[in-house]
Amino acid sequence: MSGWNRPSVTERIPAEGPVWFISDLHLGDGTPSDAFFGKDRHLMALVDTVVEQGGILVIGGDAVDFQQAWTFTRILRAHQELLSSLSRIARDGRLIYVVGNHDYDLSMYRDILNFRVCDELVVGDDILVQHGFQYDPFLQKDLDKGQLSTKMHHLMERYLGTWLRIPLGEFYTLANRLLFWMIHKAALATWAWAQAARAVGAKRSADASMRQLDFWARSNMGDPMCIFRPIMQRLREDRWRYIVCGHSHLPGLIRQGERAYVNTGSWTFASSHYVM
Repeated sequence: MSGWNRPSVTERIPAEGPVWFISDLHLGDGTPSDAFFGKDRHLMALVDTVVEQGGILVIGGDAVDFQQAWTFTRILRAHQELLSSLSRIARDGRLIYVVGNHDYDLSMYRDILNFRVCDELVVGDDILVQHGFQYDPFLQKDLDKGQLSTKMHHLMERYLGTWLRIPLGEFYTLANRLLFWMIHKAALATWAWAQAARAVGAKRSADASMRQLDFWARSNMGDPMCIFRPIMQRLREDRWRYIVCGHSHLPGLIRQGERAYVNTGSWTFASSHYVM
């Protein structure tokens, strides 16, 4: 099933036996702009461990990067053995897939790879697993807009033959330095425009611009996608003891009393994170 206008699906599994959580694989077409960086063997080794220990693998969304690869055929050609391995444990009932913001077309996961697909997963009585875009202040209400911006981003990287990514320290190329310089100037112009708009009474427009600036500043300063505060608020107000998400690509565990926010990180670039 394609599109975002579909019924939300919640799956449940008992909190018994080992469960591994990963997310944000972003499998591409195997070219230099494939952010997975060819770590197929590493992930297949994890799949083997899941099988050997009789566990379950939960993938928290964004497994495939269609915006980068354009077609599933290109992705299959680049990662055929890995996808075959994932499909095999899915047929054995050992894989659950939680939908991410890049997962517009679910038919590939369900019909081709045999994944058990859901929008959120409840483990036992007190663990909630989501992708994390639900807490993103800009994507949660307009997922289609995110698809367009991501596609444009990948096209620019293909055209320039280099990474245009954050943080700058990890992707310190001439093109990326130029991009950051341009973004900085655009941010200054946006800030000046917002002040002028507020001065003439256009408060709503000014506030919208400042929210965008706040989003990108916080994303670059340690809270990618600005999901930290909304998740911690839900932990305080809801019944869940653990909320497990991906989306931000920043792994970690933040405790709040007896509760905790757990981020599964990603498998892009030099990363290979999992939670158990």
